[in-house]
Amino acid sequence: MDRLIPAVLVILVSFTACTPKHTHMDSFETVWATIHEDHYDPTFGGVDWEESRGRFQPLIAGVKSMLEFNDIVNEMLFEMNLSHQLVIDPTDLEKSLPVLFAPGSIGIQVRILNSRVVVSSVDEDSPADQQGIKIGYTIIKIGNTSTEKLIKNPRMIPPFNSRHKQNRAANDVMALIYGAPNTDVKLTYLDYRANRIEKTFIRKGQEPTASEFSALPPYYLNIKSKIIDDSIGYIWISQFDDSLESDLEDILKSMADTKGIVIDLRGNSGGFFSAVDWLAEQLITEKTVFYQMKFRNRTVNNRISPTKNRYKGQVVVLIDALSTSASEAFAAGIQEIGRGAVIGDRSPGFILGCKWKELSNGAVFMHTVAQILSPNGRLLEGHGVIPDIEIALDAIQLKKGEDSQLNEAVKYINARVLHLEN
Repeated sequence: MDRLIPAVLVILVSFTACTPKHTHMDSFETVWATIHEDHYDPTFGGVDWEESRGRFQPLIAGVKSMLEFNDIVNEMLFEMNLSHQLVIDPTDLEKSLPVLFAPGSIGIQVRILNSRVVVSSVDEDSPADQQGIKIGYTIIKIGNTSTEKLIKNPRMIPPFNSRHKQNRAANDVMALIYGAPNTDVKLTYLDYRANRIEKTFIRKGQEPTASEFSALPPYYLNIKSKIIDDSIGYIWISQFDDSLESDLEDILKSMADTKGIVIDLRGNSGGFFSAVDWLAEQLITEKTVFYQMKFRNRTVNNRISPTKNRYKGQVVVLIDALSTSASEAFAAGIQEIGRGAVIGDRSPGFILGCKWKELSNGAVFMHTVAQILSPNGRLLEGHGVIPDIEIALDAIQLKKGEDSQLNEAVKYINARVLHLEN
């Protein structure tokens, strides 16, 4: 329960069932005291924490639902403008981060490109694939909900920047597409010729991974790997989790002789620092500081060492606006130690070390205990990772079956190999 993670991205969504008032007040006091005692910054980012308690505590006495409680407490927490700090009903996590927490999927992900919802990936043999959905199609309605209206005002939490707004908009859309297994969802979309198509899809159940935290529900992990451009390995990781190490080890062994590897963290919402360390150890060339953790009373330089059979080829990390938390720490580490290039879109800067706590009124509380810094001490929270090569995902190229960001990664690896050979 005390294990430290740069937690998965969540957003405020609350249920309305009544809870005894005294548990709301008890829960409020737990939240306030936890921040007061454990937050990494004793100045609370300039917020007068004692004054905040005096201002918000009287409001809790009058709450009539969990919705009101969460609204009030999160308003207090959000004044610090930091990620990884909120209260939420655990059953609502699948609405805030559907790719990770929703048990049913039709096998697609989307991105917001030119103010449109564009299909960015389709899983092979998924319900979407079987019914002809293609990468590059534009989704205009989910059920009776217009995606154009949906993405204009996403539900926001800190950090309040344009990249995180894009992140939240994409997740709000996917929250309606994902859902319970064996339930249906109707999509209205445009194909490559702008033909309007309506189809109903049955969500397929996924195999869950049991959460190590009693406060959190099970979640759903995925890895994709293949060889591209003859001798370049490609690995997409949905989340940093220790349970994936065995599979990743086998994949890396199979790619040992490739000239380069593309590690795709687009859409990776975070996970465990221990899993970040493990993957980095398979790639680095010497003992190094891979990131720093700044607690209230100390700063820890996280040093890692290369494994005996480390991968020796070129490395590229792909990121985008949906790459948060642990994925940002990994990308920043690879970039600053010079082990590889980061390509794609700038990440949101949703990256702090946190813990989860169960509250007496049934909500769970995510609270920050450490600031995460790059190997050189650069602040990542709110700033994100700026790629070495910034290139957007191109909707027109997607329609042609081309991934502009992945193509740039392949181009980079081939150029590096050619340079070293000469």
